[in-house]
Amino acid sequence: MHQQVARHRIRRWMSLLVVVAMAINVQGQDILDQNNDPDLHAAPDDALAFEIDMARLLDAGQTLPTDVQDGIWRLSPSPEKRLLVLPLRITPSATPRVLGSTSIRARGGKLLAYMIPPPGAGDGNPAFGAPDAPAGQTRIPRLTRSLTVTPQGRARWKMDRSIPGAAVADPNELYALKIQPSLAEGNGDSNDRAARANQDRQARLQEIEAQRARAREQAELRKRILALPTEFDEPLPPVVLAVFEVRSNTTSVDLSNSAIQPWRLALDILEGLGRDPSDAILERLNQDLTSDPSALSLRLAAQALINSPLLDQSELRPAVASLARRVLDGSDAQARHVLIQALAAIPTPSPEALDLLRQAAKDNDGPNRLAALGGLLRLAGTDAAALESALAAFAVVWTMPSPPPADQVIASLLTRSLADDADEINAKLVDAVDWSKIAPPARELAIKKVVERAPDSSLARRWLDAKLLGAADPALVRQTLTVLADAAKSLAPSAPRIDLSDREQTLLKLLASTDKSLRDLAWTSLTLYRIPSAESANTPDSEPGPEVDLMVKITQTASSSAPTPATVLPFVNAQNGWHVRAAGLVGLALASDPPTSAAAAKALVGSNLPLTHALARLTPPDRRKLADRVYAAMTGSVPLVTPLLIETNPEHPLSDLWAAQVAAGNLPTPGLWRRAFEGEQSMLLIASATTDPAIRTAVAAALVAAVGGDQAAQQDLADAFNKVQDGRLTDLMDLWHAKRQDLLLKQIAAQARTYRFALVRPDTTERLDLGLARLEVREQSPVLSVGNVSLAIPQDTQDLVVRLTKPSELANFAVNGLEAWGLDQVIQIDLEPQPDGSWVGSFNSPSGQAQLILEPQSLR
Repeated sequence: MHQQVARHRIRRWMSLLVVVAMAINVQGQDILDQNNDPDLHAAPDDALAFEIDMARLLDAGQTLPTDVQDGIWRLSPSPEKRLLVLPLRITPSATPRVLGSTSIRARGGKLLAYMIPPPGAGDGNPAFGAPDAPAGQTRIPRLTRSLTVTPQGRARWKMDRSIPGAAVADPNELYALKIQPSLAEGNGDSNDRAARANQDRQARLQEIEAQRARAREQAELRKRILALPTEFDEPLPPVVLAVFEVRSNTTSVDLSNSAIQPWRLALDILEGLGRDPSDAILERLNQDLTSDPSALSLRLAAQALINSPLLDQSELRPAVASLARRVLDGSDAQARHVLIQALAAIPTPSPEALDLLRQAAKDNDGPNRLAALGGLLRLAGTDAAALESALAAFAVVWTMPSPPPADQVIASLLTRSLADDADEINAKLVDAVDWSKIAPPARELAIKKVVERAPDSSLARRWLDAKLLGAADPALVRQTLTVLADAAKSLAPSAPRIDLSDREQTLLKLLASTDKSLRDLAWTSLTLYRIPSAESANTPDSEPGPEVDLMVKITQTASSSAPTPATVLPFVNAQNGWHVRAAGLVGLALASDPPTSAAAAKALVGSNLPLTHALARLTPPDRRKLADRVYAAMTGSVPLVTPLLIETNPEHPLSDLWAAQVAAGNLPTPGLWRRAFEGEQSMLLIASATTDPAIRTAVAAALVAAVGGDQAAQQDLADAFNKVQDGRLTDLMDLWHAKRQDLLLKQIAAQARTYRFALVRPDTTERLDLGLARLEVREQSPVLSVGNVSLAIPQDTQDLVVRLTKPSELANFAVNGLEAWGLDQVIQIDLEPQPDGSWVGSFNSPSGQAQLILEPQSLR
């Protein structure tokens, strides 16, 4: 028994030694880490730049809490004392900086620790209760006596063993056990010897096993605690909280640091600056500003004004107006800026608030004046005095000792500019900026702002045309064109374009500048523009509007340049108006250099544009020229038929047919041209009425192509037509009929073979096979090799047709049942060739619609 007691005591002492060793190891590791810590060489802690977050400071519930917790520590004030929490916004320096015990001093208070809000807390007020740890992560101590801020904007700190006024909040947290190792001690064996003596052997064995399990758990817990890091590294939060302890009866503390001027913070005023502070509190604050007009006091006053609805009232309370004027007259630009932004944002300011805004428009700080002017401009449409005050301030903004950045001024004007129908006000805004007084580097940024907003701002477009591209200073014009050209080079296909109308004539003049460098910049810049068209202009029955004339002017200017500017075709293709795009492509196809002409001509084919209207604007020679260029671009050669566009007027069906076919992507073949005329005689009349060989050649080519003749055959008939000197119609007709007969016979001869003759009714399965016969040409006539069936080539159709002049002669095939088809009552049957090599002729028999079919024997 004595041996068992001895062993038990030994085990208990060993457990205590392990806990002590664990604590020693942790502390030893901390010392080793500190010796190797490069941040120990950081600059003195009072060199850290920070400012007090006034918006958070005014939240008394957070500034004067009962305690502060981070989940590991609970920091509570000593008796007869209370906590003061200052929210600090820290700016990283070029070298690591330490925020420590002397970084900020408070006479009448003592710095206890810093609270580092967890990532994601943002600018909002994190709860002073224990912050939640991310899922699956251990809660870490966030109260520390010092931390290092790196140039990369990260916060680094170490676990503290003790913090004045702080105690471990939750003994179940791992870091609580690491900070206070005694919490991890086991209770040892609580059973006394008498109890063990009364247990049987089995019970003692179970107890021993339970003790071993507890020992294993303790060992595992010690491993986890030893593995916990003691150094932490996170992104610097927006706000770090400095926790002070002050006496309960303290009414103010004096704060000081090298980064801020000494500042007396009145705690009773701070508590009274709630959502709707009383006039007494505001007057107290105003009195304090009289004796202490420091920057921080002014910022606190400005924040108090904007934290409440004090400014947005139909009539300002005298205490509010007085305090606001005090801030606007104060020396701190940041305090003035906070207040000015709030005044500028009031939807309907009171007369007193508007007076404050006018006072702010005279601020000597550029950004502050800009903020005030923005507010005045927002009211310009309803308050003439506000507009006049804004324009007067803008007139001298460029001559301020420290003017605001020019691009910010322009952005403000563009943001506040009125709708396009407010021409009178926008005209004043256009004249409000003297671009010649802005230094070129700053002016470039301002011009970029104008270009960015030009697609949706009438004011920006007016500046661009009248004051920038239309400037008398050549350097300003060149700078503007350079900005435009650079923007055009990176323009996305879906990006909005700048509307270009007749009013923007300045760019059109620059497109024709005698200065090649300016001209090139202008043509590059053109890609940023579009010619606006109404939605109704993109309907099939729409008529061209005046915007087409502007496109014609641009393409004519482009065509007069050598070479044609490369950007003009992309500009044309980017237009959303059908008629505008059609006019542009037609103009470029007609008059530009060969590469651009060919590209434009190809773009016309399959464009689905209303080309009929575009052709109607052209002279007859230009219509032919356009057709020539389209054929040359697409096929490499020009057909002989195109001179017909010179002879016909724009209303002739030929123009409509050609335009519709090209737009649909079907380049009209020469044979298709014949279909635009009522008959071959109307075409022969054209040939007989002219002495122009090209017109006669075109008529001959269309006639021959319609019956399948190639270009050699077309030229043969054209040569014959041009030999008829007096152009008699009968002579031309005889020549054509002979040529037509020859061409058709050649086509029939090319298809000479044995066919199976059959009569069928298309609507039924009824069929009567007549037999086999060979269709061929003999002695300049089509004949059949079986029977005496009369065949001819009719003269009253332009297509390839073999006519049975006496269908009753099919009875020569001597087939039973033929009488039922009533062929003796059929006058004629015209057989037309089919794509599969067969010939089909339809006729009306006494019993209904029927067909005569000649099928090549190889198809059966």
